[in-house]
Amino acid sequence: MGVTIPRAAFLLAVLAIAAPAADKAPQWLTELATRELPEYDSDVLAAVLFHERRVTVSEEGKVTTSVRKAVKILSRDGRGEARGSVIYRTDTGKVQSLRGWTIYASGEERSYGKKDIADVSLADNDVYNESRLKLVSGSSAADPGSVFGYESVQEDRSIFTQFSFDFQDDLPALTSRFRLQLPAGWTAESVTHNHAEIEPLVQGSSYTWQLQHLPPIGDEPARPPITAIAPRVNVSYYPPPGAGNAGPTFEDWGQVSTWLASLNDPRAVPDDSISSKAQSLVEGKSSELERISAIAKYAQEINYVSIQIGAGRGGGYQPHAAAEVFQKAYGDCKDKANLMRAMLKSVGVESYPVAI
Repeated sequence: MGVTIPRAAFLLAVLAIAAPAADKAPQWLTELATRELPEYDSDVLAAVLFHERRVTVSEEGKVTTSVRKAVKILSRDGRGEARGSVIYRTDTGKVQSLRGWTIYASGEERSYGKKDIADVSLADNDVYNESRLKLVSGSSAADPGSVFGYESVQEDRSIFTQFSFDFQDDLPALTSRFRLQLPAGWTAESVTHNHAEIEPLVQGSSYTWQLQHLPPIGDEPARPPITAIAPRVNVSYYPPPGAGNAGPTFEDWGQVSTWLASLNDPRAVPDDSISSKAQSLVEGKSSELERISAIAKYAQEINYVSIQIGAGRGGGYQPHAAAEVFQKAYGDCKDKANLMRAMLKSVGVESYPVAI
């Protein structure tokens, strides 16, 4: 009899049997491992001792992101928190390094290197997607009282000039920090969510946002999603005039709308075949709503197929031409919406795309 093992469980099992390596835990982690924690309720499974993301942007638009994170496991049910991961795009990005360590209450250490890392597709429902995830886990070896920490470094290109940083998830966090280093003459500004305004420490072109002693966020029936509760900053950065290597910059929603229109409008032009099909769909329909409903039903029945290519260079944001989607009878969400828009135009109904 065959047994089906869930993909995530299989990956963690593979990582769990890795033999201890010789690399010693870095000093920042060994120092944190002895840090005293506040008293938490018994349902708090783990606590984040330290979480830092450092982003450095070069004048050429290259973005280097370094992460350090340490989590103390408080119960056996919290062992799943002993993991670290990096999301990257294969077309423009690469993970330079990802390493992890477990420090036990006894002081014994276990390290995880290249041979212990899983590399998996980020989107199982796409035919092809260049977004991937590297994962290192120490969950099977994380006894209560042990500390798991990891470091990662990755490089990518700047698509949009904005970063988002969550200071915590549902776990308590003792220190959580986001640092942004820009070239001289570049500036940044931030918007705070789910917390009083967090003013950055600014030193030249270096910006630091930090929170400390964040309590756990408990679960309860009908609780809002964690994204509506946990503190977060959205940070936008702006190169000086004439710097053409950064991605598109948006100072207001009008600029976002103009940019989206430049991607969508040229692809929503109906050809004769689209116009003919649209006319046949609305034949005999007396009201505008009936015509819209008939075309919407047709667009919804177009096969959903997602092929994400060139996302690191801005691909994946522009739909395919409506004529191409109509001819091949498949597309992703924006392709289907774009085809519907072209068909509506054929019967005299003006419509606009909405990005969500």
